[in-house]
Amino acid sequence: MFARPLVAASFAILAALDLAAHAAEESSPFNERIGWFDKCLAIKNPALEPGTPVTFMIFDPDRTEFVAYGTFAYRVTGRIIGKTRSAERCPALNAVYGGINDRPDISFYEVSLVRDFVWAPESTEAVGILGLEAGAEMIDLNGDGVKDSFTLCHSGDGLRFEMWAGEARNSERLWSGDFHFGYNVSSGNCETGPNFVPEPAPFDPQVGYVDECLAIRNDTLEPGTPVTILTFEGDEILLARRILSLRLTGTILGKTTSDENCPPLAEIRKGIDESEGVSFYAVALDDGPFMNPDDAVFGIGILGLAPEDTNPIDLDGNGLADSFTSCTSLEEVNFAVWKDEPHIGQPLWEDYHYLGYEVAEPDCPGLEPDLSGPPSGWMPIHRIGWLHGCLGIFNTQLQPGTPIAIMTFAPKDEESQGRSILGNRITGRIVAKTDSGENCPPLTKDVRDWNVRWDIAYYTVALEGGDRIGADTLGIVGVHAEPGEAPFDLDGNGEADGFSVCDGKYGLTFVAWIGEAYGSTLLWSESVQRSQKPSGVRRCPRDL
Repeated sequence: MFARPLVAASFAILAALDLAAHAAEESSPFNERIGWFDKCLAIKNPALEPGTPVTFMIFDPDRTEFVAYGTFAYRVTGRIIGKTRSAERCPALNAVYGGINDRPDISFYEVSLVRDFVWAPESTEAVGILGLEAGAEMIDLNGDGVKDSFTLCHSGDGLRFEMWAGEARNSERLWSGDFHFGYNVSSGNCETGPNFVPEPAPFDPQVGYVDECLAIRNDTLEPGTPVTILTFEGDEILLARRILSLRLTGTILGKTTSDENCPPLAEIRKGIDESEGVSFYAVALDDGPFMNPDDAVFGIGILGLAPEDTNPIDLDGNGLADSFTSCTSLEEVNFAVWKDEPHIGQPLWEDYHYLGYEVAEPDCPGLEPDLSGPPSGWMPIHRIGWLHGCLGIFNTQLQPGTPIAIMTFAPKDEESQGRSILGNRITGRIVAKTDSGENCPPLTKDVRDWNVRWDIAYYTVALEGGDRIGADTLGIVGVHAEPGEAPFDLDGNGEADGFSVCDGKYGLTFVAWIGEAYGSTLLWSESVQRSQKPSGVRRCPRDL
């Protein structure tokens, strides 16, 4: 039910972890009994056996509106199937999320429902609870005689699942679990009141976003109220920086509840915006019909400015002209007001609205990772890629000539069946980016839509002697560019890593291991959709 970036071909990672990102997560006596669910159960309990009963708390399915940040109040029962390392079955293991969910103290389990209930696990979040008595009318895990509450909110960089000793937000928090995205996608709303309406920020009653209508946290605006709108103009440099520089004026016509000329009220989005205390107003431009779709305006709306005022806008009175921006991230449009130069420091005001679909090419500055330092300091998803004729990697910034380590099948394995472990270790270099399926099977017409997205790049590569890689070559590539660096010790623990490829349910699955392949911990893995089954490649074990 909750929007976040996903990718059709699954990508997973278990890597050198940024544990500092989890420092704020509190310890709880319920950690081994409660976990969060997003297509799979994530819980700090490594010992669950197949068949273990689980009770899931979800949003009430009888409610027709989108419950964005509400309380889980409906129970569904299920059972543990077994542990999983699949990113397709566990979105939290997807490489898009930077590996920060895959911690040593968390185990991931596939589950199945054991009652006839129409529920799509692939699209529903929940809190999973172990050890509840069958038929228990009230959940009271801490035994204080008060019914516990279970909630979901947006932390700003992901989803937060919580349990409360009574009324949500107004009682002691007994447990929490976080699904991290690895980057900020909004300001979050986890620190709000029981109705999940954010406390107004200093400029919230004065500033809102415009998408054919004005969306603002102010429900007192009267018809005729002047509004100044900042929108895009044709300057290519300003457009590239996503700066709103064209200034228009208009007036409030009145509140609106129709999505005909107010896209944020469309069914797929309206519950999210309404749950955040936003009011929607039809607006008319002073020089023409604003609500005509042909003249639709998009940008940021500001109240309290005189229509004839052409002075630079300085909302915080610091003597500097404010800047205004709007850009798209993965599933959202982000709006911000900056106290001086755009995209520097913290914004004076910011908001976003959910689109209901994944954006093909997000344009927010800063979405590209900072890879200015040596590769040893990069996150594994930016340093390790899959080789299927060409290199595919979550890194669009590699330059021709970049040194790489290539793990492929040894020559003797090429002639045998049941290939799995990549034992041939050679070096090479990046040749150039490619968008052609001619020598890059993941880019062939029948599978490219599954394997292509904005943050993945494909590269042709060559061996150290200059020979090109064949289109049927399978392997794993590690980027390395530091003198003296061991090219096959990607985690830097002083021991050689293991590498494997197998044929899984969702395509070719490439895995880097911390130590011996299949006998140690995963460092990184990636599943890539294939057009046909490669000859002789072994089927994946069930947990990959």
